Amino acid sequence: MEQVVSATYARIHFGELMRQAVRTGKPVIVERAGKPCVAVLSIEAYRRLCNPGAEQAWHQALAEVIRLGAQLKARRQGAPLSPPPEAGCPACRSVLTLALSFDCSRAPTRPPSLPDSG
Repeated sequence: MEQVVSATYARIHFGELMRQAVRTGKPVIVERAGKPCVAVLSIEAYRRLCNPGAEQAWHQALAEVIRLGAQLKARRQGAPLSPPPEAGCPACRSVLTLALSFDCSRAPTRPPSLPDSG
């Protein structure tokens, strides 16, 4: 359930409302004369509203990665993939080993937060 506050309360407790919006990820509705006027929301929530296609693209990409991983696993009949012999440097082998052992079923379901621009 969303929190609704009066404009007077919002003016007096604005810092608290900001922290709450960031902490919970839920907007706080501010009313004037009993009518909703504005919402206080985190910058992350605001950016999601401004660019709804980004989250959808993330979900589509993740679904494709999981689908391809399942296809590869089925072709190899469950056997793990091994790194190619040309992975020469130790750092490359480490990254490749980590990538090949990645469990797609434990992948995040939403994109990581982007750093602030500016």
